Amino acid sequence: MQLLSGISSALPFLGIRVLYSILSAYSTSTPSLAKFNRVTGEWQLYLMSLVLEYIVVLIYMGVGILVPLRKDYPDRIST
Repeated sequence: MQLLSGISSALPFLGIRVLYSILSAYSTSTPSLAKFNRVTGEWQLYLMSLVLEYIVVLIYMGVGILVPLRKDYPDRIST
């Protein structure tokens, strides 16, 4: 249950990050999306995408640490 809640809580952040990447890919061909360009665009949007990526990584790391391995493989771990 912890794993499912961790993945569910990270999905909105990951979705926004993927949306930024898609907008960045089309920023060279569409002038209205020029602010999403990673080189010449606004640095605040790029910083926001990095912060969102770090939040996703922290959520995944926290869930990975908190989920016990013993419940999944009780016969493989000797205590």
